[in-house]
Formats: sequence, structure tokens, C-alpha cells
Amino acid sequence: MRGVRRLGPNLMINLVFLTGFAAADTWWLYFVLWILPTMTWELFISRIRNIGEHGAVGDKDNRQQNTRTTPRAFADRAIFRERSP
Repeated sequence: MRGVRRLGPNLMINLVFLTGFAAADTWWLYFVLWILPTMTWELFISRIRNIGEHGAVGDKDNRQQNTRTTPRAFADRAIFRERSP
């Protein structure tokens, strides 16, 4: 049930965008603007962030000692969603 509550608003927003693009007879633009950044920009930024958090850290068995805390700027929080493990 919790997943439906979290997913519902995102599905509605995406449905509104897809409907708007379809009404403008540019339905394909929705997929270009959704898929292209996911395959390029997001992967690049995620990789840079992972390097910042885990790079040049001693190889230790304790998970709490082999990573850093990287504070996120407002723009980062506004653009990228928090991923649950």
C-alpha cells in the first residue's frame, strides 16, 4: 500500500505531461525528454557523486567507515529524487 501511495502522484504527473504532449501532437517528445536524460545526464551525475562518496577511502570491513557523507545542495535535492535501498 505504501508503494502505491508513493507512486500514485508520480504516475499522475507523468500522465498529465504525456496527455499534454499528445494534445500538442508531439507525444514522442515526452519519451525523448524522459529517456534521454535518464541514459545520459543522470548516470553521469550519479557516477560523480558515487566517486565523491566512496573514492579514496580505506578498504575496511565496516560499512560506516568506508564512505563519506556528502551534503547535497538545494539544486541537487530539487532535481534528483532520494533513492531507497
